[in-house]
Amino acid sequence: MKKLVLGLAVLGFAAGLPLAFADDDLPEGLEGYRLAGETETCVSTTRIDRTSVLDDYNIVFEMNGNKTYLNRLNSRCPHLGFEDSFMYKISGSRLCKGEIITVLQSGEPGASCSLGKFELLEEVPEEDSE
Repeated sequence: MKKLVLGLAVLGFAAGLPLAFADDDLPEGLEGYRLAGETETCVSTTRIDRTSVLDDYNIVFEMNGNKTYLNRLNSRCPHLGFEDSFMYKISGSRLCKGEIITVLQSGEPGASCSLGKFELLEEVPEEDSE
């Protein structure tokens, strides 16, 4: 099964399409976490404590209240991983799947990309990670 998923990911990358992921396949930088199996379409911007850009495809949203979400963008967002900075404009107080983020390149707007769903992460207990 892993070989099939990797093959799809390579095809998606070559065609400029979103990468295919297995449900339990987390990006580099999320060691010690696993998917909790819950997703949200939107998160409240007032509850976002901090964000961490992992690469051109993935952003982690750490929320007040001890929740952490992985957002796998709908496609590659050029320079996001390098610049590690983005902005968004919304009309309400919720950031949702399909909303557009814009990479900030030296403080100036760069590529614009669409958010994916918000996947709840949970920390792996130490006894499970051994």
